[in-house]
Amino acid sequence: MNFDRIENLDGAVIHHGPSNNRIYLLNCPENKLSGIHEPLLSLAEKNGYGKIILKIPAKHFPFFGSEGYTEEAHIPGFYDGTGDCVFAAYYLDPARQLLENDFEIQSILEQAKQRPSGRSIVKPCPSNCIVEELNSEDANNVARLYRDVFATYPFPIHDPDYILSTMNSHVIYFGVKQAHTLIAVSSIEADPSKRNGEMTDFATLPGARGKGLAGLLLRTMHEKFEALGYLTAYTIARAVSPGMNYTFSSAGYTYGGTLINNTQISGQLESMNIWYKHFDCQ
Repeated sequence: MNFDRIENLDGAVIHHGPSNNRIYLLNCPENKLSGIHEPLLSLAEKNGYGKIILKIPAKHFPFFGSEGYTEEAHIPGFYDGTGDCVFAAYYLDPARQLLENDFEIQSILEQAKQRPSGRSIVKPCPSNCIVEELNSEDANNVARLYRDVFATYPFPIHDPDYILSTMNSHVIYFGVKQAHTLIAVSSIEADPSKRNGEMTDFATLPGARGKGLAGLLLRTMHEKFEALGYLTAYTIARAVSPGMNYTFSSAGYTYGGTLINNTQISGQLESMNIWYKHFDCQ
């Protein structure tokens, strides 16, 4: 299986390749931002990519807006609780900017925003189940579960070695086990320097769905988040997945925008909704 790759480009960290048919600017020193557009554009044109998506401090967006970027999402307080973040998109393929399923996405969003929120709405843990932080001994089972749930994915989460390497660097994994068998999993992609984290890679085996396991995982992730003293949690959820959008809205997250035709999941490009939540861990 071929995955898009993470590379350094003129001091910036990017994720790019034909799978997602785009470049994703993950991180860039602020003193290099004003010069990064041309190298990104050159790489995108060379490879025939349809989109460039940036995750940047909001104060730098006016420059990128003048270069033809549009703001697709906004997270206040993303950088250490103070600086805002913008997801800015540049489309080399105009057709990619068209939302063919706009009505469906808006309908799910409206329903999500109307969901009641609070700890009380999380379903109780099913009998014979435990929710816990995972460790290196779980890496094989995590990768196996992802293989069972996702035919394809933007990152090589099907590979136990990849799971183990991320565990040893910046990702905290959580799981629901039933009779010692892993039936659901999620992770926090943590950024200690900015005191934020992405709540991501939620997956539940088909036979265990409908039991509120994502909500249980998210509650446990929040407890870890607060223990670490982090301030801003966010997620990038499939826009056409009612369950995940409902889960985050019900957990008190705020909608921050939609990344259009952004991410390849299970063989097709999907739009992704940004949701964020602030914690009082000063």
